[in-house]
Amino acid sequence: MEQKRVFLIQSSGKPAQHITVEFPDRTHADEVSKHGYYRNEAWDIKARDQDFGKCRVGDYVLHYCTGDVEDCPAQIKYIYEIAAIEKIESDIDNALKNGKISKEQADQLRKNPHVLKLKLHVALNRGLELAQIRKWVEEGKLSPAMNNCGKLGFNICEVDIKDYETIIEWNKTQPLTPTTQLSALLEEDLRRYIANLPSLEAVLGSEYKGYRLYREPDGQITGELYDTKVVGQIDLLYQNENGDLLIIELKRTEDTSDKAVGQIARYIGWVQENLARGKKVEGLLIARSASEELKYAVKALKNCKLFTYEIQFKFTPI
Repeated sequence: MEQKRVFLIQSSGKPAQHITVEFPDRTHADEVSKHGYYRNEAWDIKARDQDFGKCRVGDYVLHYCTGDVEDCPAQIKYIYEIAAIEKIESDIDNALKNGKISKEQADQLRKNPHVLKLKLHVALNRGLELAQIRKWVEEGKLSPAMNNCGKLGFNICEVDIKDYETIIEWNKTQPLTPTTQLSALLEEDLRRYIANLPSLEAVLGSEYKGYRLYREPDGQITGELYDTKVVGQIDLLYQNENGDLLIIELKRTEDTSDKAVGQIARYIGWVQENLARGKKVEGLLIARSASEELKYAVKALKNCKLFTYEIQFKFTPI
């Protein structure tokens, strides 16, 4: 049986921009940790990224986040396994059609896959920080390739299987520390809770009676995590019998007011342009708490409202 390979990738907190497509709702680090993929559209034309072509399903990926990533800055916190390696044909077609790339670029991009689909393998009890990585490389505990962590312009390279083993053994000795991923888990739970409600009326009021998760013309329900393909995924998209559309966006605790409002504004604009057909489009931003900055920002959007929610615990004896 062929031994698994191990790859080190580095991603930043900058908005995810690629040759064929941009994702204003996520950063490069979000693509890995929140959306489960690593995308590199230039690996086959950049000598420094050629190791992408060595990746195989089942190999491990050490994910190093640069210092501008809020959840786990300047550290390795998560190890992934490659679940699939995919091409980006539809994105190439759209980019070519919209004049974003030339035919020559499209032909080059069609030659190879450019997306690693990832599944979480290990969440380290605490992040392995850059200073520790550097020290271990100097001491010979990690291979020299691990010094690519934090290096400007670095994206991906193969490292030694012993690097993976060393980190796994170290992790066994580390106490579990709280993680900011809790907010993302709460957001997912809230989204599922709302999506499973028989009616929005009970939680949002009578004016939202009759709204149901959006369905495609063929009847398929796509209203949860609706993928616009252009401006990102809408948390929840609803429509009533009149054809009016309702966008619900759940604000993560770490989001800034500008980011949250800018995101739902993009969704509203896209839905008006592509789905509304002249019908009313409204946005609801639902947050754990609302700062004064967020309140003022939402007021600037005439067709958007702000809601907050509370978490309640119920204890039952057994």
